Amino acid sequence: VPLDVDEFGAVRNWPPRFFGDAMGEAREQARARAQRLREAASG
Repeated sequence: VPLDVDEFGAVRNWPPRFFGDAMGEAREQARARAQRLREAASG
């Protein structure tokens, strides 16, 4: 998708998820850590 840039250089139409999903990544890291802790406690 071509970017639409205004006369001041600001991008008007960033593609969806261009900057990632920081909250989703943090949530998945927390889930993975919790799983490893459960496995360590039971094993």
